[in-house]
Formats: sequence, structure tokens, C-alpha cells
Amino acid sequence: MKKRLKVIPLLLLFGIAVADAQQPMKHEDTEFYSPVPPVVTPGKSCGKAPSDAIILFNGKDLDKWVLADDTTKHAD
Repeated sequence: MKKRLKVIPLLLLFGIAVADAQQPMKHEDTEFYSPVPPVVTPGKSCGKAPSDAIILFNGKDLDKWVLADDTTKHAD
């Protein structure tokens, strides 16, 4: 008699867990829409940089380049 009393609550608990698992998930439960990434526009022609690109070499100087060990400068 004591064994049956121990098994019944476990069966009830298992039945509740199975019932919850059978409900379909909503996409809001797993997908996060915040923060919204910025829109990136492609370059105007082939080979041009997109709108979010950092141009490291503009054909004239290397001002955008930063050494990893240099603590006096930091990347923008």
C-alpha cells in the first residue's frame, strides 16, 4: 500500500510535465527583437565599402590603423 502512495504523486507530476511539453511553442518565447540592428546599405558600386565600414586605408595615409600595444590611441 505504501508503494502505491509514492508512485501516484510521481505519475501526476509526470502527467503535468507531459501536458505542458505538448503545447506548441510561440516564436516570442525564443526570438528576441531588441536591440534592432542598424540597417547597412551596400556600396554604390562594385568594390565600394558598405555604410558601416571603417576605411583603414584611404589611399593617402594610415591614420585609422592602431597598434595593439599603443595605449595612447584607441579605435573610433
